Amino acid sequence: MFPRDREFQPDWYAEMLDKFLADAQVKVDARRLRDEGWALVGQATPESYGSRLVVLPSGVGVMSTGGFSVPDAKHPGPGFEMFMPSVLFAGDAESSRHAWPFNGLNQLVRHTDEKDIDWTVEAASGPVAVTYVASYSNDAPDDWRADDPVGRGDLCGVLVGVPCPGIPNGFPGLGGMTALIGVIPARPAEWEFLQQGGADRRTLVAQHLARLGANELASPTRPSVI
Repeated sequence: MFPRDREFQPDWYAEMLDKFLADAQVKVDARRLRDEGWALVGQATPESYGSRLVVLPSGVGVMSTGGFSVPDAKHPGPGFEMFMPSVLFAGDAESSRHAWPFNGLNQLVRHTDEKDIDWTVEAASGPVAVTYVASYSNDAPDDWRADDPVGRGDLCGVLVGVPCPGIPNGFPGLGGMTALIGVIPARPAEWEFLQQGGADRRTLVAQHLARLGANELASPTRPSVI
């Protein structure tokens, strides 16, 4: 263990320590700005396990991500965070994580990390459908599922890039505005329609969803817009 006094530290160690402390401070500052931003939107819980619960003035619960707005060498900008509204997100953040819609947000976080997706670009022209194979613990209702064409099991999906009434397009982050990207569970007819491709299809779905209020977007019985 090297001494705390910098004058007695090897140069390579002092440089490594400085970088570690600077990176840690960036994460602290980004989280503070997320705390401040969500506090202006609704009643927000502390961020834990990479997510938090925000209850809008309308009473709708929203689960949001935490971490995509931390600048680094590869992603130097203010980034984005994703959120999902659901009337099933109620009580506290921990119980909301066990509600079936959250599984879709959790799967999307993994997908975004693995593919290194910038949703501010990918969803700029309208909703994007992302599907995933439902795990054994996924308790999404049958009408939110479809058979996987290649036989891997049931498919579930989400729509990425869906604005929600009561939630701004973004809030101040490090180096600019952090974009807020709305996510909702997708009906099979919706993801099948969008996955056929075409900007006109994305525009049509966006127009239909824009007619819905926050409670309708957040409903576990929301009908397909297609």
